[in-house]
Amino acid sequence: MIESQQVEHLSSAQRAVEVSASRSGKTSVLNLAGKIDIRCAGELKDAFLNALQGGNQIQVKIDGASDLDVTALQLLWAGRMAAGRSGADFAVSGEPAESIRRQVAELGMEELGIFA
Repeated sequence: MIESQQVEHLSSAQRAVEVSASRSGKTSVLNLAGKIDIRCAGELKDAFLNALQGGNQIQVKIDGASDLDVTALQLLWAGRMAAGRSGADFAVSGEPAESIRRQVAELGMEELGIFA
């Protein structure tokens, strides 16, 4: 059984942002696309909470994300920590955009292992 949830936001530049979550069996997959910022933080948090309830493995795909602001990075880190506490596996797949890697470095967040 596959469930899917999609939420779209429009930024000031009218770029669509999609945070989708699909759950199949014991694996929850969250697809991040576009600019993920504080405007969609609530939906991203809800997607993480639903994924934690859904099974033993959480996979976050970031290939489509063009930007993750500090709020999104904090939510990724918090999701990783919550998954660890609940015994769920947490993995981030895809290569972060160079702008995202640069932001992580500028914020001094490399040692948090968000993309490990």
